[in-house]
Amino acid sequence: MFEIRFDDVLITRADDWREAHIEVIDYLLDDDSPTLKNLYQHYALYTDEDLFYELASMTDKRITIVINFTLDVPVIIKQHILD
Repeated sequence: MFEIRFDDVLITRADDWREAHIEVIDYLLDDDSPTLKNLYQHYALYTDEDLFYELASMTDKRITIVINFTLDVPVIIKQHILD
């Protein structure tokens, strides 16, 4: 499960990486459409990385991404800072 936070305030929690980003973009656009269909269509060809940079370009808040796993999942999380 993925959480996206702005300045440590939870904006969305989703089971899917793309879904989480689309929901946050919707939040930032303050769109009152009843579905996210138009956003999913608009961003259909965006890579996951593109979606993140799109989201980052829409806010000046500090973005925190939380990835939640159960204790029994053998996972290591690493972050690489790109120049």
